[in-house]
Amino acid sequence: MPETNWIMKTGYCLSISRNAAVLLVSLMIALAGSGQNTTNGSNGKHPADPNFRLKLTAYASSDNTYQETVIGFDNNATDEYDLNFDSHFFPGIAGAPVMYSVTPSLAQLSTNIMPFHMASVPVYFQKGNASDYTMIATNVESFAGDGSIILEDLITGTTQDLRLDHDYNFASASGDPIWRFIVHFSGFTGVPEKQDRPITVFSREKIISILNPEGIKIRDVSIHDLHGKELFHRVKVKDKLLKIDMSSIQTGYYMVRISFGRESFTRKVVVN
Repeated sequence: MPETNWIMKTGYCLSISRNAAVLLVSLMIALAGSGQNTTNGSNGKHPADPNFRLKLTAYASSDNTYQETVIGFDNNATDEYDLNFDSHFFPGIAGAPVMYSVTPSLAQLSTNIMPFHMASVPVYFQKGNASDYTMIATNVESFAGDGSIILEDLITGTTQDLRLDHDYNFASASGDPIWRFIVHFSGFTGVPEKQDRPITVFSREKIISILNPEGIKIRDVSIHDLHGKELFHRVKVKDKLLKIDMSSIQTGYYMVRISFGRESFTRKVVVN
């Protein structure tokens, strides 16, 4: 019987029959269900830590479809994909919403565990067949202390503290930017407060300026539109004032992501 080679994410190659391959694919589709995340993020290397794990579920009651993503913190993790902690995102059934968080290099993750210095996490969202959704935050009690978990909707400009109100209702239309949300964490152990950052980002007359008066070594700077397209990227920035000419782009909202030391953060700016 003909054989099919499957490359697993561990790097191993398995040779299985076509009938077995069909059975395996059928099982994977069954597990995908209505589009939910089917991975636990620990991959058998590190036991799942119940602390500092936020689960977000985008749910549409009109057709009972949903998508889950998990954002969490562990100082043994890095800010990029970790086999020991993270899970890559794979879409579920057709018609279900798509939602995932991204790393600084824009890797798409359904489970994203980061070191504590990562205070702002971009979350991408794309509608399914439905148009009205509820973002449901669970496991917020795993974040001990008096900090905040702020969900920022980049399309409406709305912010909501998910520790105070776990449900956020929103509408989504075809063609909406996929960079829909940022989740801001502050006030928890190891997560820096926003005002402690020595770098300021602002925009004026189609110039995005990054003010770095202390001359901190910036690892990289990138600018994206709300569809996730990268418009600018520079590494090893030493300028105390970096001015970026955006005269060739349309007026609108753009996201500036800055990494320095062990920290990364994202700022939304208006270019007009």
